[in-house]
Amino acid sequence: MSRILSIVALAAAGFALSGCAHEAAAAGYAWSYQQSAGEGVKLAYGAPASDDVLLMMTCAPHSGRVLLSAVTDGTQEEIVLASGGGHDRFTGAAMPSELGGALVEAEVQAGSATLDGFARTGELSMTAGEETVSLAASGADRADVKEFFETCAV
Repeated sequence: MSRILSIVALAAAGFALSGCAHEAAAAGYAWSYQQSAGEGVKLAYGAPASDDVLLMMTCAPHSGRVLLSAVTDGTQEEIVLASGGGHDRFTGAAMPSELGGALVEAEVQAGSATLDGFARTGELSMTAGEETVSLAASGADRADVKEFFETCAV
């Protein structure tokens, strides 16, 4: 049930990607790390202390798998991430959002080339439709990113 609530919150608040994701850095978006016994581990990129999220990553500790969740404009069923000079297209299930567009989820290996590049460098970008937005981790966020991937690794 808590996973469904997280997805609903992500879908309801994160629709900004389809219209104004390019403003994410200006809006003060950052990475946020959370770990709880009941919900596992979460790493989300969005407005601090809010449900306004563009991309969420979740995992069960030491599972080696990461669930990516992103709000898109509804024209694609994939999440395209780039880091370290390469990029990956993660195709997943798209669910309609009540606000329009879609919530796309894809389960991937924690050690995929793109996610490994993100864990190493803090650099990440996401493309949805025709728009690409930087989700780079700032100096303060890099420790959270590293901890997330260390916790998810087998």
